Amino acid sequence: MLNKPKYILFILSIAFSALTIANIVLFYFHIEDFTIFVLTTLATCTFSTVSMTYLFVHFKKNYISKKVVEDENGEIDLKKLKLEIDKVQKDKAYQIRIKKHEELIAQNKNNPGYDEFLTKVLVKELDACQAAFFTAEKRNNIDVLKLTSSFAYHIPESQEVIFEFGEGLIGQIAMEGKPNNIKSVPDGYIQVFSGLGKATPNHLFMLPFKKDNKVTAVLELASFKEFDTETEKFLRHISEIA
Repeated sequence: MLNKPKYILFILSIAFSALTIANIVLFYFHIEDFTIFVLTTLATCTFSTVSMTYLFVHFKKNYISKKVVEDENGEIDLKKLKLEIDKVQKDKAYQIRIKKHEELIAQNKNNPGYDEFLTKVLVKELDACQAAFFTAEKRNNIDVLKLTSSFAYHIPESQEVIFEFGEGLIGQIAMEGKPNNIKSVPDGYIQVFSGLGKATPNHLFMLPFKKDNKVTAVLELASFKEFDTETEKFLRHISEIA
């Protein structure tokens, strides 16, 4: 019994052969009906193109992907196959993740308190233990970053936190306009307080946001877990659409 790909190729081959024979018959018997000739010629070319396209797609989808997981003897390597499947599933999950956040951002981008919304969303998504969102503004013709939203960032309500561009890590990120993934946070740089005591997060990610190639905000995220390559890729994408 023919499987689906072979069945489709069989039908296309029969159609192509029938049209080719029809053209030969028309030529042999000197049937010079122009309309029939044009129609059969177009149909032959169409079926030929469809057949070649299907063969190419089928070959690319099945043969090439198969070669990726073959060992040196041409046999399927189960470890390679598992890695390939895991990669495809991981890529699919990442695209779903990105699409979900793109929709969330699009729905809330122009709403009041957007900086607080974005901070909370990313803290929850990345399981961060602390976050601070600094918005750029002008003060006495000087570019500064003001803390406008935070999570587990312990400062008195009356205190205003401001950094000039170039001042401290936050200001440096604003000057350079590039993310920074710090994998070894200096002891005591950040502390998270809870009812059980206090602890210093091991990892810090600082993400600038830009508009017209100018930094408009900087988000600082602290975590006890490393910000891996996939997370860094995710955050860079968020900074481009936020």
